[in-house]
Amino acid sequence: MPSYAERMTHAHAYRTRLDWTGTTGAGYRGYSRAHRVEALVADDGPRTGPQPLDLSADPAFRGDPERLNPEQLLLAAASSCQLLSFLALAARRHVDVVGYRDDASGELDVSAQPPAFTGIRLAPRIEVAPGTSREEVLALVAEAHHGCYIANSLAVPVQVEADVVEVDRAAASGPADVLRPDPAWSDVSVELDDRPGELGRFAAVLGAAGISLEGGGVFGGAAGRSVAHFLVADGPAAREALERAGFGPVSVEHPVLTRLDQSRPGTLAELTARLGTEGANIRTQYSDHDGRLVLLVDRPDSAR
Repeated sequence: MPSYAERMTHAHAYRTRLDWTGTTGAGYRGYSRAHRVEALVADDGPRTGPQPLDLSADPAFRGDPERLNPEQLLLAAASSCQLLSFLALAARRHVDVVGYRDDASGELDVSAQPPAFTGIRLAPRIEVAPGTSREEVLALVAEAHHGCYIANSLAVPVQVEADVVEVDRAAASGPADVLRPDPAWSDVSVELDDRPGELGRFAAVLGAAGISLEGGGVFGGAAGRSVAHFLVADGPAAREALERAGFGPVSVEHPVLTRLDQSRPGTLAELTARLGTEGANIRTQYSDHDGRLVLLVDRPDSAR
């Protein structure tokens, strides 16, 4: 049976555009490494494609640590290509993959002539449904690596060391099993004036304090005010920063977190019905960036 790569008989063209402005007149230490790369539509003129990337050099080469650098993009491209090749094969063979996380790594030898990466290591942790053959999954990993466009285009060797684990998503997402108050996270809520720029000021205050918003939203309220609810790792620090900037009153409480089986309709209805039976009233509900359901309830112990 021919591989997916072998069935792709047509050439595919790609275009990107890179822009940089500045001056190198002050020497090596004086110029900006910041630049922008954007994808262009390859077959119909220079129209911009997906979201552009703001890049820089590695901080070791006087780059901006807040921006991606080409070395990281190389790792990301190899990791992404392996994932997409593997998922395509798994889907065609009806192998149920339910999770995939790859911590890619690589080393650049600047003393070599010419300087080059010495190798790239992909270490995917692949979660599969119960009863899935580990040997079949590893065979698909190897086949995906053989057909990966990026790995095949690199002079540097790309090594894939996969770990395969069985995960019962349906059991793991049962409401009674994983619904719990989580002291590692806090919901920060505050009323915002209903006027342009207020949410931006709110976000800027937390950003300046080094606090990441991991999920949440703003909900319309009465009397020209809205209520912001956001999930953060350090609730007290968020409250201090917001109150110092004039926001308030600020409420901080630990939410109840769970995961639902997104493949099974009605799971949210089952969960909320059980909470209602236990007398746990849901006051606020949203999702975070990791796909978890975030709930503020009046009786968290009953919810658990």
